[in-house]
Amino acid sequence: MDELDSINNLYWDRGEVAAFLKFNLEMQKKYEAANNIDGIVNTSIGLGGAFTHLNRQKEALEYLDRAKENIGNVTNPLLISRLYNQYGELLYFCQIYIKNQIKV
Repeated sequence: MDELDSINNLYWDRGEVAAFLKFNLEMQKKYEAANNIDGIVNTSIGLGGAFTHLNRQKEALEYLDRAKENIGNVTNPLLISRLYNQYGELLYFCQIYIKNQIKV
C-alpha cells in the first residue's frame, strides 16, 4: 500500500490526473487478478477521490461503493477510515455543487 500511495501522491502533486487514473485502473486490474482485496479497495478509493475532484460524482460514487462492498474483508483498518473520509469529501463537493445551482 505504501508504494501505491507514494506513486499516487507523486502523480497527484504534479497535477498528472490522467496518469493517476491510468495507473490506478491498471493496478486495480492486477489486484483483481491476484484477489488482493486491500489493493482493490485502495485503488477504488483513490479513483473515487480523483473522480470527485474532476466533478464526476456518479463515477466517484461507483468506485466508492465498489470499495464499500469489499471493506469488510480488508486487513488494513486504515482503508476503512479512508473510505468514509472520501465519502465525506464527495458529499461536500455535491453540497457545493447544489448551492451553486440554487439562485437565491
